[in-house]
Amino acid sequence: MLKNIRRLSLGIFLAGTSLGALTALLMLFFAGGTHTHTQHVRLAIGQNPAIPGSTVMVTGFDYTAAKKVEVYFQDRSNGIVRATTNAGGFFNTQLTLPKHYISGPAYVYVVSDNTTTKTPLNFVKTALKYVPAHPVGPRANLHMPHVFHGMGFLAHEAVRLTLRNGANTASIPAVQTDDQGHFSVSLGNLDIPFNAHTTLLATDSANKQVVVDVPNPPAILLYPSDGRVGSTLSVGGVGFAAYEAVKVFIQNKIIAVAVANKSGQFFTSFQVPPYASINYYLNSIKAVGIKSHASASTSFQVQPSANLQPKVSVPNQPIKARGSQFTPSGQVQVLLFDPGQSASSAGIPVGILTASKYGTINSSLITPNIPAGSKNYKLVFIDETTGVSTSSPILIF
Repeated sequence: MLKNIRRLSLGIFLAGTSLGALTALLMLFFAGGTHTHTQHVRLAIGQNPAIPGSTVMVTGFDYTAAKKVEVYFQDRSNGIVRATTNAGGFFNTQLTLPKHYISGPAYVYVVSDNTTTKTPLNFVKTALKYVPAHPVGPRANLHMPHVFHGMGFLAHEAVRLTLRNGANTASIPAVQTDDQGHFSVSLGNLDIPFNAHTTLLATDSANKQVVVDVPNPPAILLYPSDGRVGSTLSVGGVGFAAYEAVKVFIQNKIIAVAVANKSGQFFTSFQVPPYASINYYLNSIKAVGIKSHASASTSFQVQPSANLQPKVSVPNQPIKARGSQFTPSGQVQVLLFDPGQSASSAGIPVGILTASKYGTINSSLITPNIPAGSKNYKLVFIDETTGVSTSSPILIF
């Protein structure tokens, strides 16, 4: 009698329940009974993102203790690695990824007993990047190095490089990737015509291809990068049109004209003119191609100059200081330094001068009262506006 009542009650309940609700209840019942012991399982992968052919470390937490697990990437055909969890349900094992690229989602799977867990594995995007550089080389044979960095390629594989310029192609010696699929290569001096569209193609053993533009920007290099009025400067340039005339400017005034060779390189020398100013807003050397209008510039620091009369003195005696190329109407601090002391020595204050509106100084100073004894010192003149300094030797008895 009781059994019949229970069956009748269940029948009434099911009859009053929609098919969708009943399905949901059954799924909840079976889900709760099947996965309760894996709800706290955790998986971690390093490196992630990874690259094809590399080895990653797979770590599992909170699995059933002392159980064998099988680890594989994407599909069991890619190879299975077996490990055993410890008493705390932990395992750690290496997994080598296949040497082919994956399109779409990718996962690492772990099988323990009849339970399979997975965690996503991302891949580094294959890329080839141009790294801007500065011109290098001897003064009369300047060239622009072309540096490229590759990433996301197959690990420990050769990558073929091909340079393309229109219909012309040139093969470059292959480079080897490291264990993370990276490589770096400098192609040195490439004879690229001005304004020509040139590309570099990288291809690995899986025929993965990446292409990047090879720029050939105009650039100049200066020797030295600072100097006084009358000192000689040498300028080398690359990236200009073949055989074109190139105007060279110092502080926006033309100082020389050079002619580029067939590779768009030029070299010229000139002296720093008297009108050059210490003003750091104007401190630049610029080269402009007359035909191509290509231009490049670099910084140049005009150094002030100073001299003393006389160059031999005694303590508390006046000396005359003359100089030029200081900041117009700016202050100039004068310090006495003992060359035998450390570079961190603060120096002995001698005075503060004010430059004329033309940036010159012509003032009297008093030799500091220092202990007697013949010794070589130097007076340092610091342009307070720019921080640029110059010095002049003095012998004090």
